[in-house]
Amino acid sequence: MDYNKFKTFIEVVDRGSFTEAAKVLLRSQQAISQQIQNLEEELNVKLFDRLGPKAQLTKDGETLYREVNPFFISIENAFQTLTKNKTVPSGTIRIGAWMEQGASYIPKILADFRKKFPNTNFEIEIGTDFRLKSLLNENKLDFAFLLESGQDSIFKSTPVYRRNLILVASKQYLKKHGKINTIEDTLKLDLIDYPTHYSAYNVWVKQNARKIFPLAKKKVPIVTVANDIILKELTIRNLGMAILPKEIIEPEIRSKKLIPLLSQHTFPVKVEIDLVYKRRQILSLIEQEFVRFVANHPYGI
Repeated sequence: MDYNKFKTFIEVVDRGSFTEAAKVLLRSQQAISQQIQNLEEELNVKLFDRLGPKAQLTKDGETLYREVNPFFISIENAFQTLTKNKTVPSGTIRIGAWMEQGASYIPKILADFRKKFPNTNFEIEIGTDFRLKSLLNENKLDFAFLLESGQDSIFKSTPVYRRNLILVASKQYLKKHGKINTIEDTLKLDLIDYPTHYSAYNVWVKQNARKIFPLAKKKVPIVTVANDIILKELTIRNLGMAILPKEIIEPEIRSKKLIPLLSQHTFPVKVEIDLVYKRRQILSLIEQEFVRFVANHPYGI
């Protein structure tokens, strides 16, 4: 069999379309389509259902990809090892993350990883869990750092980062609205929170004062936004209380711009972030190193 035909097939699957595979292989879309057609004729099977610009694998296509892809990864890794100046893993890693991870956690991880593997490049996409999962599924990302990966047969997840979220408000806001002595007192304050599905306030009340949880669920935030940096700025501007990651507000706590509320009497909200990638994805050498590195990095768990 012609190696190039199988290579073309692998690239079409990994990139999600004939057009994107053509860009990677520096060939025309017509040439890519012709190679796939020739391969289908030689194997006497249909490999793709053409859905507009996208290429959806048939059952036979999935079987071929599952059986053939590991061999191509091994061949490419062997080429990399034998090629001069390629004695260490290298390549481009496409990563998805939330904005706050992109501003705090991710830069430290990537800087340390590149010290160890200097021939690595990164592409970063910022988005919510829903968008990043969609990009993973479309093979437009290699990895994503997700807040809620969940139980999913499509994706594999590795816990890599935990953080504590605490309830805070600005000194000026508390001066205007009075001292907060109990969890019930927080019900009268303005709330700045993540969107309903991710509400940190509801989680905090549920684990610390379950009896008033029904009232907390009815509380309508004055602002909802899925971004820690914006949440912090809104809280500093005296708009209300918010539950934020402790590490990103430590300077404001030290300067007393933000005041922790009931921190001595309540449990913080614990959030776990997972490194997620597709289960059937065969990781390249550099991607394998990235998973190991992130999972064992001291900045994480």
